[in-house]
Parts: sequence; structure tokens; C-alpha cells
Amino acid sequence: MNVPLGSTSVVPKILGSVMNCLADLICRLAVALLAARDSDTVCYERKKASENWEKL
Repeated sequence: MNVPLGSTSVVPKILGSVMNCLADLICRLAVALLAARDSDTVCYERKKASENWEKL
């Protein structure tokens, strides 16, 4: 893209779309990390519960 930096209307639009894209990516990463952490916790709890069940 051949955009002169002097034009004040185009640059904010580009920056805005880039920031939106970054925010979306960060949001998806955070959700994925939270989901992974939760599933690990659930697996750990389930494993612990099954071990306790075997002791009984």
C-alpha cells in the first residue's frame, strides 16, 4: 500500500483496523489459555477423585 503519512484520514483507519485485529487475537488467545487451564484443572480434579475412589 502506498499511503502518504501526511494524510490524516487513512492512517487512523489502518491503525484502527490493526488494533482491532490485535485485540481480537489477544482475546482469542486469552480465551484459549483460560479454556486450557480450566480443562487441566478439571482433568486434575477428576484424576484426584478417581484416585480417592480407588482408595475406598
